[in-house]
Amino acid sequence: MRESNLRSRITTSTATLPVAAIICGVIWALVLNTTGEGWGTVAIVAAMTYLMVELNARYALLRVRSRMVGTAFMMVTTALPVPLSLTAIVPAAALTVMLFPLFAAYQSGQQPGTVCRTGLFLAAGSLAWPPLLLLALPLLAVMGIFLRTLSARHFFAFLFGLATPYWIVAAWGVWQGTATTMAAKWVDSMTFAAPAYDSLDTAAIAGTALIVWLSVPAIIHTLRTAYNDKIRTRMYFYTLTVVHLTLLAALAAQPQHHAALLPLLAVTTAPLTAHHLTLSRGRSALVWFVVCLPATAAAIACKICLLHGIVH
Repeated sequence: MRESNLRSRITTSTATLPVAAIICGVIWALVLNTTGEGWGTVAIVAAMTYLMVELNARYALLRVRSRMVGTAFMMVTTALPVPLSLTAIVPAAALTVMLFPLFAAYQSGQQPGTVCRTGLFLAAGSLAWPPLLLLALPLLAVMGIFLRTLSARHFFAFLFGLATPYWIVAAWGVWQGTATTMAAKWVDSMTFAAPAYDSLDTAAIAGTALIVWLSVPAIIHTLRTAYNDKIRTRMYFYTLTVVHLTLLAALAAQPQHHAALLPLLAVTTAPLTAHHLTLSRGRSALVWFVVCLPATAAAIACKICLLHGIVH
């Protein structure tokens, strides 16, 4: 029996996404007027929001009609620290696009093209932030365990997809005579130092706390209630959980890379949080939903106050 309360009305309303878009648009306008950042990042975030909505519609991530996946992504991304540069948002955009062929690879059988495109988009994002390439290992694991699509043919298709962007860049570097310099920069970016937790400023700590606050209970809820979802949907959320936990571990090990990792975490946090807030039941679900709203507002307010020098 479907509940009828504040939480269910908001999460299933068609007005939720437009209202959230207006709120986030005003906040982004305030932020951009303060930092002087261009609107290119906002355009990419808007496109990613549409892709999140489409991802939910195409793969039926939620059992009810809801636009909470896109709404959650917008709100979490708006709460992230600035400047949210193109270098930081491009890997997250690549991860968002990559989810489409990754989910399509579920029991794909004799169609290695989906796995190849998964590797292609992952490698394309790693051109902006090379450590993203390390995500290939957990992706191979989830393709074998959850998506049930890993065979020798799919494995080599995935490697071919990973290699293609680098072949193109290497050919361009040889043509321009800059291949050695490009290779040296790539090696430097893949060299990891000791964790530098002092690199996390107040805004980064607030954004990280919000992601952990939303995603950890969402993961617990997903694991506890997975039997309510179809097997295919269950595997999708198991995949998102593995990727999300990998990114959280990377943030804990390399906090100095939070500028790139937090947007990536926003991508995986959105569907997990939307699943939790939309499909949970009972009075505790309503209380948690009401608590999450001011928590998100507090993280956004913290960012705005820091930009205007109200707090330090």
